[in-house]
Amino acid sequence: MVAHSGGGWECTRQVVLIEGYALVLHLTHRVSWETFWLLGVYADNSGGINSLLAFYVSLRKCLSALVASLPGGSWSGCVAAGDWNFVEHLGDRSPATPMNPRLESLLGVFSDISALCAFRDVTGIGPRPRGWTYSRNAATGRVFSWLDRIYVPHEGWAAEPPYVLSTNWSDHRVVVSDLIVTKPVVQVAVPAPRLPDLDGLDKSRTFWPSVLAAWDDIVRDGKPTLERWTAFKETVLREGLATNTSFKKKDSKYWRNIVRKEELAPDEIWDAVRGLAQPLRPVQPRRKVLWGEAIPKYDKPPAPRKCFRPSPSSPWQVPVLSRPDAQPAGAPTTPRKKEPHAKSVADMMDDKASTLRKNALRKMKRMTEKHTSDWYNLSLNKEADERGSRASVSVVGLRRPTEDVAWTDLEHMTAVSKDYFESLHSPEPTPVERLLAQDALIKEVETTYRHIPGPSDFEVGHFTEEEVLALRDKMPNTAPGPDGIPYEFWKRLCRKLQSLQNSPSPPRAFWGVFRDMANDVRARGSSRCGFKYANVSLFYKKGDPTLVSNYRPISSMNTDCKMYTNLVNARLAPWAVNKIHVDQKGFVPGWLMSDHT
Repeated sequence: MVAHSGGGWECTRQVVLIEGYALVLHLTHRVSWETFWLLGVYADNSGGINSLLAFYVSLRKCLSALVASLPGGSWSGCVAAGDWNFVEHLGDRSPATPMNPRLESLLGVFSDISALCAFRDVTGIGPRPRGWTYSRNAATGRVFSWLDRIYVPHEGWAAEPPYVLSTNWSDHRVVVSDLIVTKPVVQVAVPAPRLPDLDGLDKSRTFWPSVLAAWDDIVRDGKPTLERWTAFKETVLREGLATNTSFKKKDSKYWRNIVRKEELAPDEIWDAVRGLAQPLRPVQPRRKVLWGEAIPKYDKPPAPRKCFRPSPSSPWQVPVLSRPDAQPAGAPTTPRKKEPHAKSVADMMDDKASTLRKNALRKMKRMTEKHTSDWYNLSLNKEADERGSRASVSVVGLRRPTEDVAWTDLEHMTAVSKDYFESLHSPEPTPVERLLAQDALIKEVETTYRHIPGPSDFEVGHFTEEEVLALRDKMPNTAPGPDGIPYEFWKRLCRKLQSLQNSPSPPRAFWGVFRDMANDVRARGSSRCGFKYANVSLFYKKGDPTLVSNYRPISSMNTDCKMYTNLVNARLAPWAVNKIHVDQKGFVPGWLMSDHT
Protein backbone atom coordinates (compact mmCIF):
# COMPACT_ATOMS: atom_id res chain seq x y z
CA MET A 1 0.00 0.00 0.00
CA VAL A 2 1.39 3.37 -1.00
CA ALA A 3 -0.21 6.71 -0.09
CA HIS A 4 1.01 9.90 -1.73
CA SER A 5 2.18 11.87 1.29
CA GLY A 6 2.74 15.03 -0.74
CA GLY A 7 -0.98 15.13 -1.43
CA GLY A 8 -1.85 15.09 2.24
CA TRP A 9 -2.64 11.38 2.69
CA GLU A 10 -2.16 9.82 6.08
CA CYS A 11 -2.73 6.29 7.37
CA THR A 12 -4.36 6.53 10.80
CA ARG A 13 -4.83 2.79 11.38
CA GLN A 14 -3.84 -0.52 9.82
CA VAL A 15 -5.17 -3.99 10.55
CA VAL A 16 -3.57 -7.18 9.21
CA LEU A 17 -6.46 -9.56 8.56
CA ILE A 18 -4.47 -12.48 7.12
CA GLU A 19 -0.72 -12.10 7.36
CA GLY A 20 0.79 -11.81 3.92
CA TYR A 21 -2.57 -11.92 2.13
CA ALA A 22 -5.06 -9.31 3.38
CA LEU A 23 -4.64 -5.86 4.93
CA VAL A 24 -7.09 -3.08 5.87
CA LEU A 25 -6.03 0.56 6.14
CA HIS A 26 -7.90 3.61 7.41
CA LEU A 27 -6.80 6.52 5.22
CA THR A 28 -7.34 10.20 5.91
CA HIS A 29 -6.85 13.02 3.45
CA ARG A 30 -5.90 15.80 5.85
CA VAL A 31 -6.39 18.47 3.20
CA SER A 32 -9.99 17.66 2.28
CA TRP A 33 -10.87 15.87 5.55
CA GLU A 34 -12.05 12.72 3.73
CA THR A 35 -11.63 9.37 5.48
CA PHE A 36 -12.31 5.86 4.23
CA TRP A 37 -11.25 2.22 4.62
CA LEU A 38 -9.14 0.45 2.02
CA LEU A 39 -8.90 -3.34 1.71
CA GLY A 40 -5.95 -4.91 -0.08
CA VAL A 41 -6.09 -8.58 -1.06
CA TYR A 42 -3.56 -11.06 -2.47
CA ALA A 43 -5.67 -14.22 -2.45
CA ASP A 44 -4.00 -17.48 -1.42
CA ASN A 45 -4.39 -20.15 -4.12
CA SER A 46 -1.22 -22.08 -3.34
CA GLY A 47 -3.24 -25.26 -2.82
CA GLY A 48 -5.78 -24.79 -5.59
CA ILE A 49 -9.47 -24.31 -5.02
CA ASN A 50 -9.33 -25.75 -1.49
CA SER A 51 -6.85 -23.18 -0.18
CA LEU A 52 -8.67 -20.39 -2.04
CA LEU A 53 -11.96 -21.32 -0.37
CA ALA A 54 -10.26 -21.47 3.05
CA PHE A 55 -8.75 -18.04 2.41
CA TYR A 56 -12.08 -16.39 1.66
CA VAL A 57 -13.71 -18.05 4.68
CA SER A 58 -10.94 -16.62 6.90
CA LEU A 59 -11.28 -13.22 5.21
CA ARG A 60 -15.02 -13.14 5.92
CA LYS A 61 -14.44 -14.04 9.56
CA CYS A 62 -11.73 -11.40 10.08
CA LEU A 63 -13.71 -8.66 8.34
CA SER A 64 -16.80 -9.44 10.44
CA ALA A 65 -14.73 -9.19 13.63
CA LEU A 66 -13.23 -5.86 12.52
CA VAL A 67 -16.60 -4.30 11.67
CA ALA A 68 -18.07 -5.51 14.98
CA SER A 69 -15.19 -3.89 16.92
CA LEU A 70 -15.71 -0.44 15.36
CA PRO A 71 -18.02 2.16 16.93
CA GLY A 72 -21.44 2.54 15.35
CA GLY A 73 -21.57 4.58 12.15
CA SER A 74 -17.83 4.49 11.48
CA TRP A 75 -18.08 1.70 8.89
CA SER A 76 -19.87 2.43 5.63
CA GLY A 77 -18.09 -0.05 3.41
CA CYS A 78 -14.62 0.10 1.96
CA VAL A 79 -12.62 0.49 -1.20
CA ALA A 80 -10.96 -2.79 -2.19
CA ALA A 81 -8.28 -3.72 -4.71
CA GLY A 82 -5.88 -6.55 -5.40
CA ASP A 83 -5.21 -9.92 -7.01
CA TRP A 84 -8.31 -11.90 -6.05
CA ASN A 85 -7.45 -15.14 -7.93
CA PHE A 86 -11.18 -15.53 -8.33
CA VAL A 87 -13.83 -14.40 -10.84
CA GLU A 88 -17.54 -13.98 -10.19
CA HIS A 89 -18.63 -14.59 -13.78
CA LEU A 90 -17.67 -17.43 -16.12
CA GLY A 91 -17.20 -14.89 -18.87
CA ASP A 92 -14.26 -13.37 -16.97
CA ARG A 93 -12.19 -16.42 -17.84
CA SER A 94 -11.32 -17.73 -21.29
CA PRO A 95 -11.80 -20.52 -21.85
CA ALA A 96 -14.59 -20.56 -19.25
CA THR A 97 -14.15 -22.91 -16.29
CA PRO A 98 -17.16 -25.14 -15.65
CA MET A 99 -18.98 -24.46 -12.39
CA ASN A 100 -18.46 -27.06 -9.65
CA PRO A 101 -19.65 -27.29 -6.02
CA ARG A 102 -16.40 -25.80 -4.73
CA LEU A 103 -16.76 -22.74 -6.95
CA GLU A 104 -20.39 -22.32 -5.91
CA SER A 105 -19.36 -22.35 -2.25
CA LEU A 106 -16.61 -19.82 -2.99
CA LEU A 107 -19.09 -17.60 -4.81
CA GLY A 108 -21.40 -17.67 -1.74
CA VAL A 109 -18.58 -16.67 0.61
CA PHE A 110 -17.52 -13.86 -1.70
CA SER A 111 -21.13 -12.59 -1.83
CA ASP A 112 -21.08 -12.36 1.98
CA ILE A 113 -17.84 -10.34 1.84
CA SER A 114 -19.30 -8.08 -0.85
CA ALA A 115 -22.39 -7.41 1.27
CA LEU A 116 -20.29 -6.80 4.40
CA CYS A 117 -18.02 -4.33 2.62
CA ALA A 118 -20.94 -2.82 0.65
CA PHE A 119 -18.82 -2.61 -2.49
CA ARG A 120 -19.37 -3.14 -6.19
CA ASP A 121 -17.08 -3.87 -9.09
CA VAL A 122 -15.94 -0.82 -11.01
CA THR A 123 -16.35 -2.81 -14.23
CA GLY A 124 -20.09 -2.84 -13.63
CA ILE A 125 -22.59 -5.67 -13.56
CA GLY A 126 -21.61 -8.72 -15.57
CA PRO A 127 -18.34 -10.03 -16.96
CA ARG A 128 -15.54 -7.99 -18.43
CA PRO A 129 -15.45 -9.03 -22.12
CA ARG A 130 -11.93 -7.83 -22.93
CA GLY A 131 -8.90 -6.27 -21.38
CA TRP A 132 -7.59 -9.33 -19.56
CA THR A 133 -5.41 -8.71 -16.50
CA TYR A 134 -3.76 -12.15 -16.34
CA SER A 135 -2.66 -14.69 -18.90
CA ARG A 136 -0.61 -17.88 -18.82
CA ASN A 137 0.19 -20.90 -20.93
CA ALA A 138 -1.71 -24.06 -20.02
CA ALA A 139 -1.87 -27.56 -21.41
CA THR A 140 -4.99 -26.60 -23.34
CA GLY A 141 -3.46 -23.42 -24.72
CA ARG A 142 -3.37 -19.79 -23.65
CA VAL A 143 -5.64 -18.94 -20.68
CA PHE A 144 -6.91 -15.41 -19.98
CA SER A 145 -8.57 -14.13 -16.81
CA TRP A 146 -9.72 -10.91 -15.14
CA LEU A 147 -8.29 -11.63 -11.69
CA ASP A 148 -7.15 -8.13 -10.66
CA ARG A 149 -10.13 -6.04 -9.67
CA ILE A 150 -11.04 -2.74 -7.97
CA TYR A 151 -14.19 -2.32 -5.89
CA VAL A 152 -15.85 0.83 -4.54
CA PRO A 153 -18.65 1.28 -1.99
CA HIS A 154 -22.21 1.49 -3.27
CA GLU A 155 -22.96 4.81 -1.55
CA GLY A 156 -21.03 8.01 -2.08
CA TRP A 157 -18.55 6.74 -4.66
CA ALA A 158 -18.29 6.61 -8.44
CA ALA A 159 -15.62 5.11 -10.67
CA GLU A 160 -14.43 5.51 -14.22
CA PRO A 161 -14.28 2.34 -16.35
CA PRO A 162 -10.98 0.60 -15.61
CA TYR A 163 -8.25 0.01 -18.15
CA VAL A 164 -5.19 -2.19 -18.02
CA LEU A 165 -1.50 -1.52 -18.64
CA SER A 166 0.95 -4.17 -19.75
CA THR A 167 4.13 -4.79 -17.77
CA ASN A 168 7.43 -6.43 -18.63
CA TRP A 169 7.99 -8.04 -15.24
CA SER A 170 4.85 -10.07 -14.54
CA ASP A 171 2.13 -12.12 -16.15
CA HIS A 172 -0.35 -9.75 -14.51
CA ARG A 173 -1.24 -6.31 -15.81
CA VAL A 174 -1.78 -3.10 -13.90
CA VAL A 175 -5.42 -2.07 -13.41
CA VAL A 176 -6.14 1.66 -13.30
CA SER A 177 -9.43 3.35 -12.40
CA ASP A 178 -10.26 6.86 -11.23
CA LEU A 179 -12.37 6.77 -8.06
CA ILE A 180 -14.51 9.81 -7.32
CA VAL A 181 -16.24 10.80 -4.09
CA THR A 182 -19.76 11.79 -5.17
CA LYS A 183 -20.85 12.85 -1.68
CA PRO A 184 -17.81 14.57 -0.21
CA VAL A 185 -17.56 15.63 3.40
CA VAL A 186 -18.69 19.26 3.43
CA GLN A 187 -17.91 21.52 6.35
CA VAL A 188 -20.26 24.50 6.45
CA ALA A 189 -18.84 27.64 8.00
CA VAL A 190 -21.50 28.76 10.44
CA PRO A 191 -21.41 32.56 10.73
CA ALA A 192 -21.31 34.28 14.09
CA PRO A 193 -24.83 34.80 15.51
CA ARG A 194 -26.32 38.13 14.65
CA LEU A 195 -29.58 39.86 15.38
CA PRO A 196 -31.96 39.46 12.39
CA ASP A 197 -33.33 42.35 10.37
CA LEU A 198 -34.97 44.82 12.75
CA ASP A 199 -37.73 45.70 10.28
CA GLY A 200 -38.86 42.09 10.47
CA LEU A 201 -38.52 42.03 14.26
CA ASP A 202 -40.75 45.11 14.51
CA LYS A 203 -43.57 43.04 12.98
CA SER A 204 -43.23 40.40 15.65
CA ARG A 205 -45.63 40.48 18.59
CA THR A 206 -43.22 38.93 21.06
CA PHE A 207 -39.77 40.41 20.40
CA TRP A 208 -40.01 43.92 21.83
CA PRO A 209 -42.16 42.92 24.85
CA SER A 210 -39.49 40.34 25.75
CA VAL A 211 -36.74 42.94 25.28
CA LEU A 212 -38.48 45.52 27.47
CA ALA A 213 -39.09 42.92 30.19
CA ALA A 214 -35.38 42.04 30.14
CA TRP A 215 -34.54 45.77 30.26
CA ASP A 216 -36.31 46.11 33.60
CA ASP A 217 -34.13 43.32 35.02
CA ILE A 218 -30.98 45.42 34.44
CA VAL A 219 -31.88 48.05 37.02
CA ARG A 220 -33.77 45.83 39.46
CA ASP A 221 -32.38 45.86 43.02
CA GLY A 222 -29.51 48.23 42.34
CA LYS A 223 -27.49 49.98 39.69
CA PRO A 224 -26.72 48.38 36.33
CA THR A 225 -23.59 46.27 36.18
CA LEU A 226 -21.68 44.76 33.29
CA GLU A 227 -22.94 41.29 34.27
CA ARG A 228 -26.59 42.34 34.05
CA TRP A 229 -25.93 44.25 30.84
CA THR A 230 -24.38 41.12 29.31
CA ALA A 231 -27.35 39.01 30.37
CA PHE A 232 -29.66 41.53 28.69
CA LYS A 233 -27.70 41.28 25.42
CA GLU A 234 -27.90 37.49 25.51
CA THR A 235 -31.68 37.71 25.94
CA VAL A 236 -32.00 40.12 23.01
CA LEU A 237 -29.99 37.89 20.70
CA ARG A 238 -31.81 34.74 21.79
CA GLU A 239 -35.25 36.30 21.30
CA GLY A 240 -34.26 37.78 17.96
CA LEU A 241 -32.98 34.48 16.58
CA ALA A 242 -36.07 32.65 17.81
CA THR A 243 -38.46 35.11 16.20
CA ASN A 244 -39.86 34.18 12.82
CA THR A 245 -38.93 36.99 10.44
CA SER A 246 -40.38 35.51 7.27
CA PHE A 247 -43.04 38.15 6.70
CA LYS A 248 -42.43 38.58 2.99
CA LYS A 249 -45.48 38.14 0.81
CA LYS A 250 -45.09 35.35 -1.69
CA ASP A 251 -45.68 36.16 -5.33
CA SER A 252 -47.19 33.61 -7.64
CA LYS A 253 -45.47 34.92 -10.76
CA TYR A 254 -42.08 33.31 -11.15
CA TRP A 255 -40.56 35.97 -13.37
CA ARG A 256 -41.24 38.70 -10.84
CA ASN A 257 -39.35 36.75 -8.19
CA ILE A 258 -36.42 36.42 -10.58
CA VAL A 259 -36.45 40.16 -11.21
CA ARG A 260 -36.41 40.91 -7.50
CA LYS A 261 -33.65 38.42 -6.75
CA GLU A 262 -31.49 39.68 -9.59
CA GLU A 263 -32.25 43.32 -8.68
CA LEU A 264 -32.95 44.56 -12.18
CA ALA A 265 -32.87 48.33 -12.44
CA PRO A 266 -36.08 50.18 -13.45
CA ASP A 267 -34.54 51.33 -16.73
CA GLU A 268 -33.84 47.71 -17.66
CA ILE A 269 -37.48 46.84 -17.05
CA TRP A 270 -38.61 49.71 -19.27
CA ASP A 271 -36.12 48.64 -21.92
CA ALA A 272 -37.75 45.24 -21.92
CA VAL A 273 -41.22 46.76 -22.19
CA ARG A 274 -40.18 49.05 -25.03
CA GLY A 275 -38.55 46.09 -26.72
CA LEU A 276 -41.95 44.56 -27.29
CA ALA A 277 -42.82 47.22 -29.84
CA GLN A 278 -39.56 46.86 -31.74
CA PRO A 279 -39.61 44.55 -34.78
CA LEU A 280 -37.32 41.56 -34.58
CA ARG A 281 -34.15 42.12 -36.57
CA PRO A 282 -32.97 39.38 -38.90
CA VAL A 283 -29.91 37.51 -37.72
CA GLN A 284 -26.85 38.98 -39.42
CA PRO A 285 -24.17 36.54 -40.57
CA ARG A 286 -20.87 36.89 -38.79
CA ARG A 287 -18.13 38.69 -40.60
CA LYS A 288 -15.30 36.54 -41.76
CA VAL A 289 -12.17 37.08 -39.70
CA LEU A 290 -9.36 38.29 -41.93
CA TRP A 291 -5.82 37.39 -40.95
CA GLY A 292 -3.86 40.51 -41.78
CA GLU A 293 -0.21 40.76 -42.64
CA ALA A 294 0.66 42.94 -39.64
CA ILE A 295 1.66 39.80 -37.76
CA PRO A 296 3.59 37.58 -40.21
CA LYS A 297 3.51 34.64 -37.82
CA TYR A 298 -0.26 34.40 -38.15
CA ASP A 299 -0.71 35.28 -41.82
CA LYS A 300 -2.54 31.98 -42.25
CA PRO A 301 -5.33 30.76 -40.05
CA PRO A 302 -4.22 28.01 -37.68
CA ALA A 303 -5.07 24.44 -38.59
CA PRO A 304 -8.10 23.11 -36.72
CA ARG A 305 -7.38 20.65 -33.96
CA LYS A 306 -8.50 17.11 -34.61
CA CYS A 307 -9.94 15.03 -31.80
CA PHE A 308 -8.55 11.55 -31.43
CA ARG A 309 -11.03 8.94 -32.55
CA PRO A 310 -10.05 5.26 -32.39
CA SER A 311 -10.42 3.17 -35.48
CA PRO A 312 -13.37 0.75 -35.69
CA SER A 313 -10.99 -2.20 -35.42
CA SER A 314 -9.46 -0.98 -32.16
CA PRO A 315 -10.30 -3.12 -29.11
CA TRP A 316 -10.67 0.05 -27.09
CA GLN A 317 -13.44 1.43 -29.31
CA VAL A 318 -15.92 3.42 -27.23
CA PRO A 319 -19.51 3.43 -28.48
CA VAL A 320 -20.80 6.91 -29.33
CA LEU A 321 -24.39 7.56 -28.36
CA SER A 322 -26.16 9.49 -31.09
CA ARG A 323 -29.42 11.35 -30.91
CA PRO A 324 -32.42 10.01 -32.82
CA ASP A 325 -32.63 13.20 -34.88
CA ALA A 326 -28.89 13.24 -35.69
CA GLN A 327 -27.95 13.39 -39.35
CA PRO A 328 -26.04 10.47 -40.86
CA ALA A 329 -22.28 10.79 -41.18
CA GLY A 330 -21.15 12.58 -44.30
CA ALA A 331 -24.49 14.28 -44.90
CA PRO A 332 -24.29 18.03 -45.54
CA THR A 333 -25.34 20.05 -42.53
CA THR A 334 -28.07 22.60 -43.01
CA PRO A 335 -28.22 25.48 -40.55
CA ARG A 336 -31.45 25.80 -38.65
CA LYS A 337 -33.39 28.99 -39.02
CA LYS A 338 -34.59 30.71 -35.91
CA GLU A 339 -38.30 31.18 -36.00
CA PRO A 340 -39.16 34.69 -34.80
CA HIS A 341 -41.86 34.70 -32.19
CA ALA A 342 -43.47 37.38 -30.08
CA LYS A 343 -42.38 37.59 -26.47
CA SER A 344 -44.33 38.69 -23.46
CA VAL A 345 -43.01 40.95 -20.72
CA ALA A 346 -42.51 37.89 -18.54
CA ASP A 347 -40.35 36.24 -21.24
CA MET A 348 -38.26 39.37 -21.63
CA MET A 349 -37.75 39.55 -17.87
CA ASP A 350 -36.84 35.89 -17.81
CA ASP A 351 -34.19 36.40 -20.48
CA LYS A 352 -32.68 39.41 -18.75
CA ALA A 353 -32.63 37.74 -15.34
CA SER A 354 -31.09 34.58 -16.79
CA THR A 355 -28.40 36.58 -18.55
CA LEU A 356 -27.57 38.49 -15.38
CA ARG A 357 -27.35 35.27 -13.39
CA LYS A 358 -25.04 33.60 -15.89
CA ASN A 359 -22.75 36.63 -16.04
CA ALA A 360 -22.63 36.89 -12.26
CA LEU A 361 -21.80 33.21 -11.83
CA ARG A 362 -19.11 33.40 -14.50
CA LYS A 363 -17.58 36.45 -12.84
CA MET A 364 -17.67 34.92 -9.36
CA LYS A 365 -16.07 31.71 -10.63
CA ARG A 366 -13.24 33.68 -12.21
CA MET A 367 -12.70 35.77 -9.08
CA THR A 368 -12.66 32.79 -6.73
CA GLU A 369 -10.15 31.00 -8.93
CA LYS A 370 -7.80 33.94 -9.45
CA HIS A 371 -8.57 35.87 -6.25
CA THR A 372 -8.61 39.21 -8.05
CA SER A 373 -8.98 42.65 -6.52
CA ASP A 374 -12.67 42.56 -7.47
CA TRP A 375 -13.11 39.66 -5.06
CA TYR A 376 -11.60 41.75 -2.29
CA ASN A 377 -13.91 44.68 -3.10
CA LEU A 378 -16.91 42.37 -2.85
CA SER A 379 -15.61 41.10 0.48
CA LEU A 380 -15.78 44.43 2.27
CA ASN A 381 -17.68 44.94 5.49
CA LYS A 382 -21.32 45.51 4.49
CA GLU A 383 -24.18 46.09 6.86
CA ALA A 384 -26.71 44.54 4.45
CA ASP A 385 -24.97 41.19 4.68
CA GLU A 386 -26.69 39.02 7.28
CA ARG A 387 -23.35 37.47 8.26
CA GLY A 388 -21.64 40.69 9.24
CA SER A 389 -18.08 41.07 8.03
CA ARG A 390 -17.42 39.20 4.81
CA ALA A 391 -14.11 37.46 5.07
CA SER A 392 -12.13 36.96 1.87
CA VAL A 393 -10.48 33.64 2.65
CA SER A 394 -9.21 31.46 -0.17
CA VAL A 395 -11.52 28.65 -1.23
CA VAL A 396 -8.50 26.38 -1.74
CA GLY A 397 -7.36 26.47 1.88
CA LEU A 398 -4.75 28.12 4.07
CA ARG A 399 -1.18 27.16 4.91
CA ARG A 400 1.60 28.45 7.09
CA PRO A 401 4.70 30.00 5.49
CA THR A 402 6.66 26.87 6.43
CA GLU A 403 4.16 24.43 4.86
CA ASP A 404 3.73 23.32 1.26
CA VAL A 405 0.21 21.86 1.50
CA ALA A 406 -2.84 24.03 2.25
CA TRP A 407 -5.45 22.87 4.73
CA THR A 408 -9.08 23.06 3.60
CA ASP A 409 -10.97 21.82 6.66
CA LEU A 410 -12.24 24.57 8.95
CA GLU A 411 -10.56 23.30 12.09
CA HIS A 412 -7.07 23.43 10.61
CA MET A 413 -7.70 26.70 8.72
CA THR A 414 -8.72 28.33 12.00
CA ALA A 415 -5.67 26.90 13.76
CA VAL A 416 -3.34 28.12 10.98
CA SER A 417 -4.65 31.69 11.10
CA LYS A 418 -4.84 31.75 14.91
CA ASP A 419 -1.29 30.50 15.42
CA TYR A 420 0.16 32.82 12.79
CA PHE A 421 -1.44 36.05 13.98
CA GLU A 422 -0.92 35.25 17.66
CA SER A 423 2.79 34.78 17.07
CA LEU A 424 2.88 37.88 14.85
CA HIS A 425 1.26 40.19 17.40
CA SER A 426 2.74 38.73 20.60
CA PRO A 427 5.48 41.08 21.86
CA GLU A 428 8.91 39.66 22.40
CA PRO A 429 10.65 40.12 25.76
CA THR A 430 12.19 43.58 25.90
CA PRO A 431 15.93 43.69 26.62
CA VAL A 432 17.06 45.43 29.78
CA GLU A 433 18.96 48.10 27.81
CA ARG A 434 15.80 49.02 25.91
CA LEU A 435 13.74 49.22 29.12
CA LEU A 436 16.26 51.61 30.64
CA ALA A 437 16.24 53.76 27.50
CA GLN A 438 12.44 53.87 27.51
CA ASP A 439 12.33 54.92 31.16
CA ALA A 440 14.83 57.70 30.49
CA LEU A 441 12.78 58.90 27.51
CA ILE A 442 9.52 58.92 29.48
CA LYS A 443 11.13 60.94 32.31
CA GLU A 444 12.47 63.44 29.79
CA VAL A 445 9.05 63.84 28.16
CA GLU A 446 7.42 64.26 31.57
CA THR A 447 9.93 66.95 32.57
CA THR A 448 9.54 68.79 29.26
CA TYR A 449 5.73 68.88 29.06
CA ARG A 450 4.73 69.03 32.72
CA HIS A 451 4.54 72.83 32.75
CA ILE A 452 2.09 72.92 29.81
CA PRO A 453 -1.42 73.40 31.27
CA GLY A 454 -4.12 70.85 30.54
CA PRO A 455 -7.59 71.54 29.18
CA SER A 456 -9.71 73.79 31.34
CA ASP A 457 -13.00 71.93 30.94
CA PHE A 458 -11.63 68.44 31.49
CA GLU A 459 -14.05 65.98 33.13
CA VAL A 460 -12.83 63.80 35.99
CA GLY A 461 -14.45 61.02 37.97
CA HIS A 462 -17.58 59.27 36.80
CA PHE A 463 -18.91 59.68 33.28
CA THR A 464 -21.65 62.29 33.06
CA GLU A 465 -24.90 62.19 31.13
CA GLU A 466 -23.66 64.94 28.79
CA GLU A 467 -20.69 62.80 27.81
CA VAL A 468 -22.93 59.83 27.16
CA LEU A 469 -25.45 61.80 25.09
CA ALA A 470 -22.59 62.92 22.81
CA LEU A 471 -22.36 59.31 21.59
CA ARG A 472 -25.60 59.62 19.60
CA ASP A 473 -23.66 61.04 16.64
CA LYS A 474 -20.97 58.34 16.87
CA MET A 475 -23.04 55.24 16.06
CA PRO A 476 -22.40 54.37 12.38
CA ASN A 477 -23.76 51.32 10.60
CA THR A 478 -20.84 48.96 11.11
CA ALA A 479 -20.79 45.23 11.65
CA PRO A 480 -21.44 44.01 15.19
CA GLY A 481 -19.12 41.92 17.29
CA PRO A 482 -19.56 38.54 18.96
CA ASP A 483 -22.73 39.68 20.76
CA GLY A 484 -24.45 40.08 17.36
CA ILE A 485 -26.12 43.41 18.24
CA PRO A 486 -25.67 46.30 15.76
CA TYR A 487 -25.86 50.02 16.47
CA GLU A 488 -29.34 50.18 14.94
CA PHE A 489 -30.77 48.08 17.77
CA TRP A 490 -29.50 50.51 20.41
CA LYS A 491 -31.00 53.42 18.45
CA ARG A 492 -34.40 51.75 18.20
CA LEU A 493 -34.31 50.69 21.84
CA CYS A 494 -33.60 54.29 22.81
CA ARG A 495 -36.61 55.49 20.79
CA LYS A 496 -38.84 52.74 22.25
CA LEU A 497 -37.92 53.68 25.82
CA GLN A 498 -38.37 57.37 25.06
CA SER A 499 -41.88 56.78 23.76
CA LEU A 500 -42.84 55.00 27.00
CA GLN A 501 -41.78 57.81 29.35
CA ASN A 502 -45.37 59.09 29.66
CA SER A 503 -46.76 55.66 30.63
CA PRO A 504 -47.94 54.94 34.22
CA SER A 505 -44.76 52.99 35.01
CA PRO A 506 -42.09 54.39 32.68
CA PRO A 507 -38.87 52.39 32.24
CA ARG A 508 -35.47 53.93 32.78
CA ALA A 509 -34.08 55.83 29.82
CA PHE A 510 -31.40 54.17 27.72
CA TRP A 511 -28.60 56.70 28.16
CA GLY A 512 -28.92 56.78 31.94
CA VAL A 513 -28.57 53.00 32.16
CA PHE A 514 -25.64 53.00 29.74
CA ARG A 515 -23.91 55.70 31.81
CA ASP A 516 -24.21 53.61 34.98
CA MET A 517 -22.91 50.53 33.12
CA ALA A 518 -19.97 52.52 31.75
CA ASN A 519 -19.09 53.74 35.24
CA ASP A 520 -19.19 50.13 36.47
CA VAL A 521 -16.74 49.17 33.72
CA ARG A 522 -14.53 52.16 34.60
CA ALA A 523 -14.46 51.18 38.28
CA ARG A 524 -14.16 47.37 38.00
CA GLY A 525 -12.36 46.91 34.68
CA SER A 526 -13.41 45.86 31.18
CA SER A 527 -11.84 42.38 31.05
CA ARG A 528 -15.07 40.65 32.06
CA CYS A 529 -18.05 38.99 30.40
CA GLY A 530 -16.42 38.99 26.96
CA PHE A 531 -16.85 42.76 26.80
CA LYS A 532 -13.71 43.27 24.71
CA TYR A 533 -14.04 40.17 22.54
CA ALA A 534 -14.07 40.60 18.75
CA ASN A 535 -14.77 38.64 15.60
CA VAL A 536 -11.59 38.48 13.50
CA SER A 537 -12.00 38.28 9.72
CA LEU A 538 -9.18 37.71 7.26
CA PHE A 539 -9.00 39.89 4.15
CA TYR A 540 -6.83 38.96 1.20
CA LYS A 541 -4.10 41.41 0.16
CA LYS A 542 -2.02 40.00 -2.70
CA GLY A 543 0.14 37.08 -3.71
CA ASP A 544 -0.61 33.42 -3.06
CA PRO A 545 -4.19 33.23 -1.69
CA THR A 546 -3.38 30.06 0.26
CA LEU A 547 -0.56 31.70 2.23
CA VAL A 548 -1.85 33.02 5.56
CA SER A 549 0.74 35.81 5.59
CA ASN A 550 -0.98 37.36 2.56
CA TYR A 551 -4.04 38.26 4.64
CA ARG A 552 -4.70 41.07 7.07
CA PRO A 553 -6.98 40.62 10.08
CA ILE A 554 -9.93 42.92 10.75
CA SER A 555 -11.55 42.88 14.19
CA SER A 556 -15.29 43.53 14.60
CA MET A 557 -15.80 44.55 18.23
CA ASN A 558 -19.03 44.71 20.19
CA THR A 559 -20.88 47.94 19.52
CA ASP A 560 -21.35 48.76 23.22
CA CYS A 561 -17.61 48.31 23.76
CA LYS A 562 -16.90 50.76 20.94
CA MET A 563 -19.30 53.23 22.55
CA TYR A 564 -17.37 52.90 25.82
CA THR A 565 -14.01 53.44 24.08
CA ASN A 566 -15.47 56.60 22.52
CA LEU A 567 -16.19 57.87 26.04
CA VAL A 568 -12.58 57.24 27.06
CA ASN A 569 -11.25 58.74 23.84
CA ALA A 570 -13.34 61.89 24.30
CA ARG A 571 -11.55 62.49 27.61
CA LEU A 572 -8.07 61.80 26.24
CA ALA A 573 -8.43 63.88 23.06
CA PRO A 574 -8.30 67.34 24.77
CA TRP A 575 -5.13 66.33 26.61
CA ALA A 576 -3.57 65.19 23.33
CA VAL A 577 -4.25 68.53 21.67
CA ASN A 578 -2.77 70.44 24.62
CA LYS A 579 0.23 68.26 25.39
CA ILE A 580 1.44 67.06 21.98
CA HIS A 581 4.13 69.25 20.42
CA VAL A 582 3.08 71.59 17.64
CA ASP A 583 5.42 69.85 15.21
CA GLN A 584 3.18 66.78 15.35
CA LYS A 585 0.49 67.70 12.81
CA GLY A 586 -0.80 64.30 11.76
CA PHE A 587 -3.37 62.26 13.68
CA VAL A 588 -4.33 65.16 15.97
CA PRO A 589 -7.86 66.63 15.89
CA GLY A 590 -7.92 69.95 14.08
CA TRP A 591 -4.38 69.61 12.68
CA LEU A 592 -3.36 68.43 9.23
CA MET A 593 -0.06 67.19 7.80
CA SER A 594 -0.47 69.80 5.05
CA ASP A 595 0.08 72.49 7.71
CA HIS A 596 3.80 71.77 7.46
CA THR A 597 3.72 72.77 3.82
